[in-house]
Amino acid sequence: MRIAITADMHLKKDEEENNKKYNALHSIIKKMFEQQINKLIIAGDLFDKGFTNYNEFEVFCRGYKDKNIEFHIIPGNHDYELNQNAFTENNIYIYDKPVVKRFDNSKYPLVLIPYSEKRNMGDELTLLRDEIEKNKWILISHGDWLGAKGEQNILEPGIYMPLTQRTLDNYKPKCVILGHIHRPSNINKLITYCGSPVGLDITETGKRRFLVIDTENADIKPFNIDTDIIYYIADLIILPIENEEKYIKDQISDIIKNWDLSEEEKKKARIRINVSGYSANKAGVKEWIEAGFKNFQKNDDIDMDNVNIAESDLDLNEISHRVIEYIKGETWEEIQNEPDINSIIIKALETVYGVK
Repeated sequence: MRIAITADMHLKKDEEENNKKYNALHSIIKKMFEQQINKLIIAGDLFDKGFTNYNEFEVFCRGYKDKNIEFHIIPGNHDYELNQNAFTENNIYIYDKPVVKRFDNSKYPLVLIPYSEKRNMGDELTLLRDEIEKNKWILISHGDWLGAKGEQNILEPGIYMPLTQRTLDNYKPKCVILGHIHRPSNINKLITYCGSPVGLDITETGKRRFLVIDTENADIKPFNIDTDIIYYIADLIILPIENEEKYIKDQISDIIKNWDLSEEEKKKARIRINVSGYSANKAGVKEWIEAGFKNFQKNDDIDMDNVNIAESDLDLNEISHRVIEYIKGETWEEIQNEPDINSIIIKALETVYGVK
């Protein structure tokens, strides 16, 4: 059996924002129809903190009863008080306690663990010890993987419902799918965050996805979601080189190419542009950037605050250009609380030009 999985919708009182989220959910279900899938698991934070009017969601689910679509909901840290008594529709299932769930005698059962503020996933798995066999079950929950290079939810500092390597070693799940981190990410061969189905703000960039897991072989496959908006952040680094305009246009061309958007998706894109570096022609820089992104809707004004005025010095420009090439030629891994590659480049340029 194949089952669809998403997480972190954060439905709230904002009707316009909810409409975008429900449209994303409609997109997921449409693709479920195409794949002949009728079960959707929401791995935590379906509702935002403090939101208790679930009628709108029930109406949504009621619209799919005749299509035999089922909604299986695991409470997260924002909606940990959810329970079955809050809903009347019989195609909504709430798992407010750890449970081993086997759909249609599937080979691999699902272990569904709701968020608990004072316990970790290892504590909760202890309750199910007699029901699970090593390497023969799939974990779906809501919380933080405590790996050395794990993702972090920048909107919620701290640790939420931690999953440790020790727990994995003790219980040996076949695979793990988590909610809580909004960025879609494959942490390693074992652990996957499905990500939120729609970017909640400009910092949640890129196309969104939901996952489909096959309970016969534990294979996980991502499917794109057709969202109303796709957020992107473009970080540009400026140098006062001889052909500054071409240098900027080439950067913009590479950024847009990496986004890999269809013409229809370009219409949905909302972008933020951050510019850093050194230029002898700051006004020209802004004009060239405006032209380069003319086919995209800006989320806000171009941020030029980190562009410093520097006199054109051919020697310094050549040094800075070679420094950037060297830095970009290295292999850099994203690590929590460590500077990214653009921050490293800017620090290097500050040293070359001697200005901050």
